[in-house]
This record gives sequence, C-alpha cells and structure tokens, in this order.
Amino acid sequence: MKKELEICVKALVPFKEIINDMLEKGFHVQEEFQLNDIYMVHKNKEISLKEADKLLSNYVLVRETVGKRIMLTLKNKEINSKGEIVKQSSIKCQITNSDDGYKFMKELGYKKMLEIKDHNILLSNGKNEIYVQDVEGLDAYVEMEHYL
Repeated sequence: MKKELEICVKALVPFKEIINDMLEKGFHVQEEFQLNDIYMVHKNKEISLKEADKLLSNYVLVRETVGKRIMLTLKNKEINSKGEIVKQSSIKCQITNSDDGYKFMKELGYKKMLEIKDHNILLSNGKNEIYVQDVEGLDAYVEMEHYL
C-alpha cells in the first residue's frame, strides 16, 4: 500500500499570478478541470468548529470532476491530538449522477456538511506536479502530493 504525503497551503497571491509565475519557471499545464464537492457526514454528527477533527475523520465525499467522472468516496482518517493525519484510507465508487449520489447518501442517513467548488490547474515541470486551486468564495490554494 502506497503512503501519500499531501501538502496544501493557502496562497498569498491571486490564482492567475501563481499560474503565470509557475509557467515562467518552466512548468506547463498538464490538466485543467472543475471540481464540485459535497462533503457529507452522518446526520447524528454535530457540525461545529469545536468538533472539526472528528467531522473530518469520517465522511463521504460526492465529487464531480466536471466532464470526466463522478465518485462517491468514503474517507476515514485517524487524527492525533496535534490535528495531524497519522493514517487514512478511502473507498471509491464511480457513479453516473452527483444529484442521485447526494440523494442516495441522504437516504442512508447522511447530511451535507460543506459544499466546495474549485477550478484546478495541474502543472508539471517533468519532476514535480503541483495543483493550483481557485476555490469559489475563498482564495487560491497550492497542493502537492507525494507518494512514499
């Protein structure tokens, strides 16, 4: 089983500026896509900032990669007292319609916790791959994944 290290940081400059700077540094666009995510938790879970670690330890993600695929993903994370993810797993199931996936999860006793829409550009320089995300209503984020 591959271990994944993921680093995600909030950018201090606008989305387009990050893209232009990376292109100037030799990166090229590998992929561009829109993600529409609905995070769902069991209806008995309290949604509060005090319980954020518990909320993010077990949830279902209804993810639409617009024009490509739609998935239901069950995410389980073990989070230590420092808020660090020490272990995680996921189970994915491809579906054909995000609305139906959302309704299905509601029938199973889940409720919407959060909905996020973001424009993503995957950039590569042949050695590194970096996602730059423009999250609707928030800001730009830079994410890098590494498999150990």
